[in-house]
Amino acid sequence: MTARTIVIDLETTGLDTKKAEIISIAARLFGSDEMFSEFVRPTKLPISIHVAKLTRISSNFLATKDMWSLVGTKFCEWIQDKVLEHKKHLTLRMMGHNIRRFDMPILLRHLEALPCKNPITIKRLQVLDTLPLLKYVYPGMKSYRQTFVYEKLFEHPPSLAHSAAGDVNALCKILSHSSSTLIFESKEVNRFVYDVHEYHREQTKKIGHVLAKREENEGKSTEGIDECEQRVVYEEMMNLIDTYYGNGTSNKELVEM
Repeated sequence: MTARTIVIDLETTGLDTKKAEIISIAARLFGSDEMFSEFVRPTKLPISIHVAKLTRISSNFLATKDMWSLVGTKFCEWIQDKVLEHKKHLTLRMMGHNIRRFDMPILLRHLEALPCKNPITIKRLQVLDTLPLLKYVYPGMKSYRQTFVYEKLFEHPPSLAHSAAGDVNALCKILSHSSSTLIFESKEVNRFVYDVHEYHREQTKKIGHVLAKREENEGKSTEGIDECEQRVVYEEMMNLIDTYYGNGTSNKELVEM
């Protein structure tokens, strides 16, 4: 199945993947200049002083922007029109730095809340995290923070670090570096790809066994299995992907690496 890859980054109101709101989203079709970039007004303002200082985004600025219901709809339309081109056989592959532990759980939660039809279905979604990828391509670095890797490769800091659009463009430049491109030309890249549908199917089986056991032991019904399936995918995805990668590192530790 053919995949279209987008490089994606979010800026959010905090680090808690179950509560953080998106305040900026940027995505770029890999190998292309086609890009989506929007700011988002969160439901709660003001944002914290720490977040405002880190992202250089003020609460007053965000108050003038559209809320996620509109921005998210635009994002879905961009994926359909510019990335997937309304071709049902294409798989969407999302690539980002620390995406498996941070961006994806937040993004999937936001997409699930949209009133429009969501084009990012489980059957057509893959995730490629560049954090373990860059550890593989550039072993022995003192840090694998995106800004650190960028400075090591290009001998100057990236412009607009900690902005969604700036970080997307910086990651695209890192991935276009000669050492990085070699892995995309080989099958080795597949070891870093996470197929959401396949893993979801495995977890659904496990949930069925757990609920059946609970019913046997406690006499409880298994009617809630659909709700449990959704919770696994959208609220506990961070922990599930850990099993796939075999990485027990916490979210906070990964952000600070």
